[in-house]
Amino acid sequence: MRARSRSANRFTMRVMRLLLRHISLIILMAAGLSATAKELPRYGVFVFSDECVQNNQSGDVGGDRITLLRFPAGDMAIYQYGAGPSEGPILAEKVVIDPAKSSVRIEIQDEWGENATAGQPGLDVIEGDVSAEAMQVTLQGSKTRRRLPRISGLPKPIPTCM
Repeated sequence: MRARSRSANRFTMRVMRLLLRHISLIILMAAGLSATAKELPRYGVFVFSDECVQNNQSGDVGGDRITLLRFPAGDMAIYQYGAGPSEGPILAEKVVIDPAKSSVRIEIQDEWGENATAGQPGLDVIEGDVSAEAMQVTLQGSKTRRRLPRISGLPKPIPTCM
């Protein structure tokens, strides 16, 4: 009887180790899949936006839109924003996309930028992460990161603000 219980214990321990290995492998694979975002393709036009139409009678557009234009000669960006009437477009002074870090840095001249004076725009930096699905960026000197989802299947209506 005793020999049987030892072999049963060994068998149970082997099964438990095997299950633990498989469960650990599945958890690691799931974590890796959720953490990896698709890389932004090297060439094309990509629109990232959280713009929406205000619920009131004005029909004003609120939110931000960044259009990335990726050409063989380099990258360009157009920035539009609105908290009432839509403003812009502002053509970026400089665009740096680092595919290894999935990061983006866009320099623009606008009324909130550093060293802005009455009638003279200053340098503003938009920076954060970019993927084929979305941008997570800081905008207009804010310390808060905002998510701008990629808009596909254009043209399509701008959604109503919640």
